[in-house]
Amino acid sequence: MERSGLLDRRSFLKTSVAAASSLAFPRVVSARTPSSISPEEHLSLTGNRFVTHISLVRVNQIEVSPNRSIGEDESADNTVDKVRARRDAFARGCPHGRMTWGLTWLALNDQRQQYKDVRRLLAQYHDRFRDEITFNPGGYFAPMYNTRESIRQTINEALKLISNMVGSGYRPQSLIAGFMDAQNQRLLASDEGIHVCQGQIWSQHAIDNGDGDGGICYPYYPSREHYLKPAQGKSDFIDCVCLDGWTCDFLA
Repeated sequence: MERSGLLDRRSFLKTSVAAASSLAFPRVVSARTPSSISPEEHLSLTGNRFVTHISLVRVNQIEVSPNRSIGEDESADNTVDKVRARRDAFARGCPHGRMTWGLTWLALNDQRQQYKDVRRLLAQYHDRFRDEITFNPGGYFAPMYNTRESIRQTINEALKLISNMVGSGYRPQSLIAGFMDAQNQRLLASDEGIHVCQGQIWSQHAIDNGDGDGGICYPYYPSREHYLKPAQGKSDFIDCVCLDGWTCDFLA
């Protein structure tokens, strides 16, 4: 069988190790992030690999609803100093790179000075570094604890809050969801104009208060039938690329 252009497991692991090394040892190999590449290069997705770096800002580990949370209180991990330390560490490992920040509903609405200052800092990161600021519904497991309609409404309201927070007509281009049902991924595309969702974690099972039912470790367009099923044709197609959350587990 002709293998030209295909990527076998061994090649994938070698590439992944190199990408991971670029974060820890930038002199060994330079990570290529979309923002570190000049527009003149017109770099396409095909044939290239990208390292994505996401950081969450939460009040509690799992937000079952706007008024109920379970898991660990994470407010001590989301001070201005600690958020800044995360950004500085990323900049040292991946100069000129762009991060994605996912804020939960409580993090967007918490009126403590700590969270007001963090939201202001993240808006500055967007202006300075072009970081993506987006929503993290439920703290990762929204479909486990909430109805699809409630999730849809919360996403819609949260995106408006983020636009107001960042200003200048800003609109997120992705959603960091952990796990997200097919219906809401479809509505992300059709109603919100968002066509990228980190919507499944293929390797997660029975940890962190939730999991999925398996998954795929590469990007795909989901089926309308189920978020873990790739689309089977035009009538089944959801125009929202579903990304895996923890592909780095290959390195464990």
